Amino acid sequence: MFYPLGGGQAGDAGTFTLADGTKIAIADTRKAKFEGATPDDAVHVPASAQEAALAKLRPATGSALKSTGSSDIGGCGCIRRAI
Repeated sequence: MFYPLGGGQAGDAGTFTLADGTKIAIADTRKAKFEGATPDDAVHVPASAQEAALAKLRPATGSALKSTGSSDIGGCGCIRRAI
């Protein structure tokens, strides 16, 4: 899981691995600021030049994601995309 920017710490970066093995690089993680966001919601900012991999994300499919981030404990309660 990824922790967002805050408390003087940079937002986490890492990768998400889709069920088919596709890796999506995450460049930054920020606190969500959309209407209805809770303190546990985060926005995962993908690295550039990954359009084909990002096109495979379908929020309604319920596909499993495996994350590898710069934090090794805990995490945010919600995954959101910033595209």
